[in-house]
Amino acid sequence: MIRAEALTVRYPRTRAPSVSDASFALTGGVTALLGANGAGKTTLLRALSGALEPTAGRVSVDDLDPYDRRQRMTALQHVAYMPQSGAVPRNLSAF
Repeated sequence: MIRAEALTVRYPRTRAPSVSDASFALTGGVTALLGANGAGKTTLLRALSGALEPTAGRVSVDDLDPYDRRQRMTALQHVAYMPQSGAVPRNLSAF
């Protein structure tokens, strides 16, 4: 299960889309994230995948914290994220 609780991401010096107070739980299967350009879909996915640390709130993957260095690798074994560019972000690895 991937859970977001009051998840907020803000970019201080840019007009990039932000996410504000998002709360939900994904319990399996295939989930689609739909929205207009600039709605914050990519920002949300980056936060859920551990590629971008939230400004506030909490993300958990099977009750593990992907931002806790001791739990990160175990948590992220349950998450897949492929950005549109196809490039793997520098702080993520394929294993």
